[in-house]
Amino acid sequence: MKSFSHIPMSLAAILIVSAVMAIVVGACEERFFPEIDSRYSDVLVVDGMITSNPGPYLVKLSLSSTIDQPKLLPLGGYNVLIVDDQGNSENCVETEIGIYKSSPNGMQGIPGRKYKLLFQSPQGESYSSDFEELMEPVEIEAIYPEVEYSQIEVYPYDLPGYQFYLDAAQAPNDSSYFMWNLTETFRYESDFEIFFSYYDKILHPVQNHDTLKVCWKTNNVNGFYLMGTAQLSSPKVTRFPLNYVPTDERQLSVRYSLLAEQFVLTEKAYKYWKSTIEQNTNIGELYTKQLYQIRGNISNTNDIQEPVFGYFFATAKTRKRIFVNTPDYPVEMYFPECVLINNDFEMYGWMFLGPAPPASNPLYITESASGERALPGQACLDCLLKGGTVDKPDFWTDN
Repeated sequence: MKSFSHIPMSLAAILIVSAVMAIVVGACEERFFPEIDSRYSDVLVVDGMITSNPGPYLVKLSLSSTIDQPKLLPLGGYNVLIVDDQGNSENCVETEIGIYKSSPNGMQGIPGRKYKLLFQSPQGESYSSDFEELMEPVEIEAIYPEVEYSQIEVYPYDLPGYQFYLDAAQAPNDSSYFMWNLTETFRYESDFEIFFSYYDKILHPVQNHDTLKVCWKTNNVNGFYLMGTAQLSSPKVTRFPLNYVPTDERQLSVRYSLLAEQFVLTEKAYKYWKSTIEQNTNIGELYTKQLYQIRGNISNTNDIQEPVFGYFFATAKTRKRIFVNTPDYPVEMYFPECVLINNDFEMYGWMFLGPAPPASNPLYITESASGERALPGQACLDCLLKGGTVDKPDFWTDN
């Protein structure tokens, strides 16, 4: 192992970026800023779905923001309703500003039925989505990693990592459409144990040296994972490439878990996602399509010309989680590790000459193999400083 010194962007966020993005071409070319039609300022953005899994289901309402500072501006005070084609309905309660949630024991999506979203603003404006059919679910058969290498300019070697792939069961329809959302959780460890904590001008022995050594961290995996089977000989997904995890970070340093959520979409929903993704990945190129032409399935019932961004999805949902350990030899790990240097031992002595920190924010001290005390960078001892938590997830297994 080498030693060194040491964002399923949400649908609403993607839609806002799509609505206000400008092309920024490479450093050798001029920047081009398209004119933004005033109609696309403060546009309603809708993000919601009902699935074949039990609720609650979330609907998020917000406004698009300015081009220079894109962000979510949540909208509160709306009446939100999910209805099906059999006359059943479910009210969604606003749990925080702009977030509306159905009951955990309320309506559940049923394959073969159609669903739509109805909502009304505090000013009395009414909006409706089109009916969207909930397709039959398709199981994920397997998720598996393969060691692959990538070439990165900053490294004088090919960087190894795990490329994850997915196989799904055969879909019931020849033309089926899939989308995947990925979440990673990994265990990692700090490089040194804690022997003392220093606060209130007193050096306090620490009995459990590994108190802050082991952490877990969960991230949404950025990227778009979308596929249709219309061009395949059979509607079966095989070796679909998911995320790539390199060895220059700590995701694979101890144990890694990947959760894949698989959604079966209608053709219309698939085309909507595909167009949205294409628009967001065309930065730096000349546009062959005009901005804002992507319309979802939601409109103002009294003003069809009002722009509304977003889509209400009805989708079959299945999920699968896998665990993997650090790749076996001869795959090398290249993530940075802390090593004790002279300055760390000197900093321990200088520590007593400065103001002592409070008990709520102590300094942690480690010892070398020979018993010398050192004050290295605190992230080398406290795994929380790398963004994780010491609380082991309920689903985690080390087997």
